[in-house]
Amino acid sequence: MNEYAYLRLRQAGVIDPPVKPDDVDALNECRAVYDYKPYFDIDPPAGAYELTAFHDLLEPIDRDPTVVEAWRGYDGCMKDRHGYVVGADRSEFLFASRLNGVPRSPEWRRGLAEMKAVFAADVDCRRPAYLAAMRLVDQRLDAWVEKHRADLLAIRREWRGRVAAAANLPR
Repeated sequence: MNEYAYLRLRQAGVIDPPVKPDDVDALNECRAVYDYKPYFDIDPPAGAYELTAFHDLLEPIDRDPTVVEAWRGYDGCMKDRHGYVVGADRSEFLFASRLNGVPRSPEWRRGLAEMKAVFAADVDCRRPAYLAAMRLVDQRLDAWVEKHRADLLAIRREWRGRVAAAANLPR
């Protein structure tokens, strides 16, 4: 989860909301039905995660020679233009914990500035590979949608049914 978003949810009291002792049993009864997931967690329709991963669309694009060549400049760009050594795992580098202190403290502001700088550098250095990949996605997306049309429509029907059911919940 995005570190900054998670901390903001915690600050807002969403992660561990204060509950009066007399209300704990009622809260647990309501949450038990949903395996005690927080309200912002979702349980998508069957097959949604598999489709949104776009494996059969993206895996060939990740291996495409134009995309592979465009990625080759990433590490050098990060180091030479921005002074960052990324290492073997780009996600580990990007999502490393950088927020310290309490919100609005000097430590917090420095960490937030560093986080923004790291992501801006990543965008700059990732752009050539991103553009190469998006050109290929553009060429292949219509065929992918057609191949998965029945699954996409089933997921849409399920979501719409859930929205309709939620509209009828007591308030």
